[in-house]
Amino acid sequence: MHILHLHTIEQTMSDSAAVDAAKGPSKKELNKLARKNKPAAPSTDNARFTVLFCKGASPDLCRAVELHLCETGSVKYVINKAATEPHVPLMKSVAESDSWSISGDENIARYLVRSSANAGLYGHGDALLASQIDQWMSVYDRSMCCASVRDSLVTLVDTHMNDKTFFVGAELTLADMAILIALRKINFTANFETAPHASRWFEMATSSICLLYTSDAADDMQC
Repeated sequence: MHILHLHTIEQTMSDSAAVDAAKGPSKKELNKLARKNKPAAPSTDNARFTVLFCKGASPDLCRAVELHLCETGSVKYVINKAATEPHVPLMKSVAESDSWSISGDENIARYLVRSSANAGLYGHGDALLASQIDQWMSVYDRSMCCASVRDSLVTLVDTHMNDKTFFVGAELTLADMAILIALRKINFTANFETAPHASRWFEMATSSICLLYTSDAADDMQC
């Protein structure tokens, strides 16, 4: 009888283990695995620029441009924890002899694109295309601070993308990157019933543009 009882316990334990295996890893185990597999932050030992920002105004477009241009590590992102009020991102050269600075996420992104060899992101020097890109950069900028722009953004995108693959011209530009980030900030998800054109473009852009939260690449700094 004791042998039978022991066998029953072993069978129950075996069945329980099988059920746990079928469920897959727990949330705690998944989080532990994600932390273990998280890629190391790129080295900024050879960074050419420093971008100071606060958590209320992250330079996400600047970061997306840096990743797209395969220049990860050229910019060092520093969180200004001492800021009492949100301020726009500020970029400076690490060279002590340079006294210039550029403020604003979209303006920093423009500079990175213009100073790179990838002219396509800004219309290959075409004045009309560049001006159209600037129009959408303005929409991106206003969406960061104006609720009415955020509320109408999906409709605006859906109408504009009715007969287009990209926002401006025939290839991916800074406009696509900016509006993708703006939509992500309002937690937009593709819905082909209510916004078919915006959703089609959103899925294409999401698969083409690498986004990474700036805070993941930032160093803490008291200023």
